[in-house]
Amino acid sequence: MKNTIFLLILSIFSLSSWAERIHVIPYPVKVELKNSRVSLPQSAPVSSKIDASLGHADEYRLNISRKGIDIVAQSKAGLQYAYETLAQLRAQYDENLPVLSITDYPRYEWRGLMLDCSRHFYTLEYLKKQVDMLAHYKMNRLHLHLTDDQGWRMEIKRYPELTQQGAWRTFNQQDSICIDTYKDQPEFALDPRFIIHNGGRTLYGGYYTQEELRSLVAYAQERHVEIIPEIDMPGHTQAISSIYPQFTATGEASWGTIFSVPLSPAKEEVYTFLQHVLDEVIDIFPSRYIHIGADEVEKNTWRESRECREMMERLGFKTYEALQSYFVNRIHDYLKQKGREMICWDDAIEGGDYHAPDAAGALSTDANVMYWRYWVGGVPQRVTELGHHIIFTPGDPMYVANPDGPLYNIYHYPGLDLVPDSLQHLVRGGQVSLWGESMSNFRRADYCIYPRLVALAERLWTPSEGRDWQDFKERLDVEKAWLTAHDVHYARTNALLTAMQTADKDRKCMLLSFDSEYANPDIRYTLDGTVPTVSSLRYDGEPISITDPQTVTAAIMENGTPREPLFVRELEYHKAVGATVSYTTARWHESYKAAEVATFTDGRRGGNGYGDGLWQGFTRSFDVVLDLGSVMPVKEFSMRFMQNIDPGVFMPGKVEVACSEDGTNYGAVKTIINDTPDTQKGTIIKPFATSLEGNARFVKVHVENQKGFVFSDEIVIR
Repeated sequence: MKNTIFLLILSIFSLSSWAERIHVIPYPVKVELKNSRVSLPQSAPVSSKIDASLGHADEYRLNISRKGIDIVAQSKAGLQYAYETLAQLRAQYDENLPVLSITDYPRYEWRGLMLDCSRHFYTLEYLKKQVDMLAHYKMNRLHLHLTDDQGWRMEIKRYPELTQQGAWRTFNQQDSICIDTYKDQPEFALDPRFIIHNGGRTLYGGYYTQEELRSLVAYAQERHVEIIPEIDMPGHTQAISSIYPQFTATGEASWGTIFSVPLSPAKEEVYTFLQHVLDEVIDIFPSRYIHIGADEVEKNTWRESRECREMMERLGFKTYEALQSYFVNRIHDYLKQKGREMICWDDAIEGGDYHAPDAAGALSTDANVMYWRYWVGGVPQRVTELGHHIIFTPGDPMYVANPDGPLYNIYHYPGLDLVPDSLQHLVRGGQVSLWGESMSNFRRADYCIYPRLVALAERLWTPSEGRDWQDFKERLDVEKAWLTAHDVHYARTNALLTAMQTADKDRKCMLLSFDSEYANPDIRYTLDGTVPTVSSLRYDGEPISITDPQTVTAAIMENGTPREPLFVRELEYHKAVGATVSYTTARWHESYKAAEVATFTDGRRGGNGYGDGLWQGFTRSFDVVLDLGSVMPVKEFSMRFMQNIDPGVFMPGKVEVACSEDGTNYGAVKTIINDTPDTQKGTIIKPFATSLEGNARFVKVHVENQKGFVFSDEIVIR
């Protein structure tokens, strides 16, 4: 009997061990484990062949059995992906491989990384290293931002002065910040290889020769990574205009109100110059796509230019955005003649609707659009509805220059799935983008890119049903040893806690759950606002129940101390939770609808960004009425708002509140006036609060929008 029990336990243990997921990133579409292993030395032959009839682009099938290792792939890229999977399996199991069958293919065709080589220069060796990293994680695009105001990084033989002068600069403000920060943080050191002394001046910069770029392209092609060059135009072109000021609308190279003065769309010599440049770009880069930027174009000098105004009148343009689209379309047409496709940033769609009767100046529908302006409502929907292919790299969360950005937000990024099914064919994929203002050396760049790139690799490859956040974190913990072995200076795991909050109307309480980037964190919390210690309550994965007002403070413990940042949130199950809300005037902006009519009364408070799906946005003043369900005593009203002036989010001018027992006769109006200046920068979140008197069933709220967007997340009635 004892032997029977022992065999049963052994059997259960064996089955549970084989139920584990294999260590592969990104996780394959389909894995069938056969509950056995086979000894195959590293030198064991691999049978591989190409079968173009497989159903998905770049699909591969990997089988490991007692007969050996067999690979079938739809393409050479698919064959490489199979070998990358096999390499990860070898790293996990060595010679004792599991018997298995894998069927795998990418969900999205564009899986990439953007490096800004203009603001800070990177060696050719570092670019090749990034190609290796992309290939390892089955990613296939390296987008190089080669030109900007701060530097021109590609040799153009017809215009050698672009690199002789445009590739070098005296230290600018961004460089000075890095130099100053370096005193306390060594990873901000400027690379001395890119500092020269010429004519008594210290210059900083560098550029790639055409031969170097050809070698990079060949290196990437061997690894099935496409190099996408970006030559910025008509804005971000001070590296051009400082040499050729005649190309601007005013004939002067200068800095405008916010951005640099752009090239003029009304001068034919500008197009001739750019076509000559693009000819050499096309000759070096065989990529299907050429990126031309077209973002952040300050048009004040166009407005001052008689040539530009006459051109607009001649072409029937009503806006300067249409003039920008004209410029972009001219370049787009030239690239099409050369057999290439153009990519531009999403700013370029502002010229109008290509399908409208007065479509003069609208962006051509066969232009590819790279989405970055996450704060502008409805951009992905508008881009795809206009017929453009879209590539996702929204600033939040895909800009990775801040190493503290949550990995969770990249892994769970919902934007790609929000495009309607009927337009999903227009979604090419996405990328993380590393802008270089503070990327003063490769260590700093690595620290920001990794492991975010790893999270995006799985987000873009693995179907939703195959992604598992907890399992990914555990695989990532193992993967960090591989990153270290390959000299990748990845960021330390972020101790930021992600909170999930819901209301339980039956139990009349709030429920709070936590998640983090740690695979198995020790989370401790208190309910009185004090800093947690190792003796505080431990979060065990079950939701925390909150009824009365309490301040939840939580942290991940490490070596007996709480890691920053602490999570602090005031919670309570108040009288407005679950109340019915009626919008009596303007409703929410369609791109920021949060939980729609439940937003203000679901008890869920938003985070530090209005794009988290919890903040509801409005571009006009609005009125709402809350029905509390029955007449009850009310003593206090509070409503939270956010301000972040850079993307145009402001506090309301005022909030007015009135109460009623019958929904018809309302008492005195209480007015709360905003006292936050509309010039105050940074993210500001604060409640607009006032006392209430007597009994009420209905609470009427008027919010005055003075300008831009107004965002709110919750109404509290006590």
